Amino acid sequence: MVPRGHPAIAYALRMFEHSPANAPFIAEIADMANLSTERLIRVFKEEVGLTPKKYGSIARFQLSLRMIRESREIPNIDMALSGGYYDQSHLYREFRKYANRTPAELFRREDRIENHVPLS
Repeated sequence: MVPRGHPAIAYALRMFEHSPANAPFIAEIADMANLSTERLIRVFKEEVGLTPKKYGSIARFQLSLRMIRESREIPNIDMALSGGYYDQSHLYREFRKYANRTPAELFRREDRIENHVPLS
């Protein structure tokens, strides 16, 4: 089944999926689609259920989580920057927000499951 949503939303989702750290800003996508930024945000939220900012934040978190698990290292500034964060503290704040743990605390857990963050 082919999605019937707006092509700009499909494009934005592909950008977030393929490169969450380097996805274009919504203003750029809106400009390419000849939509106002506000209109694109509304359409994105209607089709996806999240704002582009929130969706991008979650995509960046998932990318960083994969990078930490693959590298088997506690993140440093280089990993934070390649994950799309401004600095290491930005990465740590988002880990606290989504996982209620720092990356180091999460990394040390023995019950790690791919793309799963324990909540208790």
